[in-house]
Amino acid sequence: MNKIRQWILGEGIPLLYICLLLYTAISKLMQYDLTREQMAVMPVISPFSGIVTWLLPVSEIIIALVVFVPRTRRIGLYLSTGLMIGFTMYVAYMMKFFSHLPCTCGGFLQNLTWPQHLLFNLFFVLIGVIAILASRFPIKEINQGRLKYSR
Repeated sequence: MNKIRQWILGEGIPLLYICLLLYTAISKLMQYDLTREQMAVMPVISPFSGIVTWLLPVSEIIIALVVFVPRTRRIGLYLSTGLMIGFTMYVAYMMKFFSHLPCTCGGFLQNLTWPQHLLFNLFFVLIGVIAILASRFPIKEINQGRLKYSR
């Protein structure tokens, strides 16, 4: 059971983040014109929509690469979870004041309602925090009668 839990925390959650980040980045870049138009009407973002349209997917790709590399994975988990916290706060803001505006996430995520989007983001924030905590406090396992700390 420890091996499965160890894989989920050390590899599974980071893999989910990598897939999510790359999927949304590629979707935004493939639909660049639509993303730019949507960003231009978004509250708070609209004055910076030109730069955000490029900066956001490029940042997502860079963070996915940081999560991918085992040596930098913890930093990547902090960055990706922080990004998801920011997105979650923005979704909550949108739900409160502008629920009729489109989502700029790309792909299937655009079809989510704002409440569904909030739950989706909260799920990723939760698993990100769990993975960060697991990386800070390694799981003990018994290996040939001796306790071993795994990283």
